[in-house]
Amino acid sequence: MAIDKTYTGDGSKTTFDITFPYLEVEDIHVAVKPSGGSYADKVLGTDYTVSNMQVVFGSAPANNSTV
Repeated sequence: MAIDKTYTGDGSKTTFDITFPYLEVEDIHVAVKPSGGSYADKVLGTDYTVSNMQVVFGSAPANNSTV
């Protein structure tokens, strides 16, 4: 069963809550769509980490992007 949760980037926020249960960190799929662009999959351990029920980006998603 897939659960979608979207957020809007503001150019400075790097942490986004995971609001659903999961079994493995690898079960979390993260993609970012810049305003006017298309979704790009992000890589666990390279672009983001998962800690304490949160996705933590190394660099904040751009302002008005969809996370």
